[in-house]
Amino acid sequence: MGACMSHIYVTKKETEFLSSFPSVQKIRSFLLRKAGKKEYFSEATYQQYLRAVNSITHFANCQNPDQVIEKLRGNTETATKLVNGWIETFTEKDFAPATQSGLCTGLKRFFRVNDIDINWKQIILPKFRQIRHDKAPDKQELRTILMYAPLWLKAAVLVLATSGMRVGSLCKLKVKNVNFEYDPQGQIALVDIPPEASKARVGYYTFMGPEAVNSLKKHLAFREAKGQKLTEDSPLIKPTKGKLLTYPSILNSYNRTLKRASLVKKDQGGFILHLHTLRKFFRSNLEAILTKSQIERLMGHVNTEYLDGSYFRPVEKEMLENYRRALPNLTILQDVQSEDYQKKQLLMQASLVLSEDKLARLKEILARAKSVDDAVQEFRRFKEEHEEIQEPRKKTKTAHDGNGKYLVAHNEDEMIDKLHEGFKLVQSLNHDKYLMEIQ
Repeated sequence: MGACMSHIYVTKKETEFLSSFPSVQKIRSFLLRKAGKKEYFSEATYQQYLRAVNSITHFANCQNPDQVIEKLRGNTETATKLVNGWIETFTEKDFAPATQSGLCTGLKRFFRVNDIDINWKQIILPKFRQIRHDKAPDKQELRTILMYAPLWLKAAVLVLATSGMRVGSLCKLKVKNVNFEYDPQGQIALVDIPPEASKARVGYYTFMGPEAVNSLKKHLAFREAKGQKLTEDSPLIKPTKGKLLTYPSILNSYNRTLKRASLVKKDQGGFILHLHTLRKFFRSNLEAILTKSQIERLMGHVNTEYLDGSYFRPVEKEMLENYRRALPNLTILQDVQSEDYQKKQLLMQASLVLSEDKLARLKEILARAKSVDDAVQEFRRFKEEHEEIQEPRKKTKTAHDGNGKYLVAHNEDEMIDKLHEGFKLVQSLNHDKYLMEIQ
């Protein structure tokens, strides 16, 4: 067994075996005390420590972790030499920097909780000079990934990409944590991240877009059709095989999907489009639309900016409207430049102010028009021919906000024009006027 380093990843059977020994149980007890509450206990951290324990056990030619402790207790020189030899094998096996760092951290904890003395000044720790290059996936790459993904993974990818949450948080969410009825327009869902599902152990909220909502609803319906009885406490996402969604399960399925999609370009041993880049997609597509503090809040970075953690308390409804402005950037499956998408967006905004008969007429015109421009022009002619003009059209004026961010449309024709130009309707005013916001 000697320098066998293939025992890096710990199976479920190996986890049960290692956890049965007192020397390893001390690690779990330490983590539980550190967490303070059982629900804050990190299984991922525990698994990382077990990898180090498993690896050093095999390297030391021992049958179990307790034998390692017995062999090294009271013998600092032997322990130091063993650790140096163990670390030297990292280079031989070409382990990634993150793997090396995780193993060293786990070994330190294993020795400390078992009172094993090491002369760390004589330990030559690996130097992490390599920089891993990655990038946020573009929409075409995401479409390709989703095309090859199973239903449950498709829902997971869309939720992660449009909410910005961490994978670890998604694994802990339950059905009750998503409010599908929150948005009056029925497009966006509110996601409540409880403290136990947050890395910072501070609860926060974020949103998910309509594509994620639709995919998630299909996933839940599929589970019910298969006989699962869903309750508020049911896992939000559950793999087709397996009891619960875990970080390894989603990571392995995602990596397999990357291979099927022929998107396996690597750097420093890892995929350039690795799972965490979905979070980078979210952030990069909100830039210039939301403020930095708003983006940090939606991503769960509640204490990263000075005073933001204590004083920045954005109103949910305001954040919802800000998020809605970013939907074209977060829309993956549809081409936001397509005529169909623009028609749907125009109808959605127009439905807030038009009467039922006018809205029905607009739908009819959009259905047969070749372009949105043609539809808007025809709708204007329809109104001019069938309605009496109550007041002459006035030139659009800048609202009195001092910065030109808002415009007042003075009739429905002008309001429709501005919607088509990319403006957003804020509210209806008196005397057939509409407050429009520049997006």
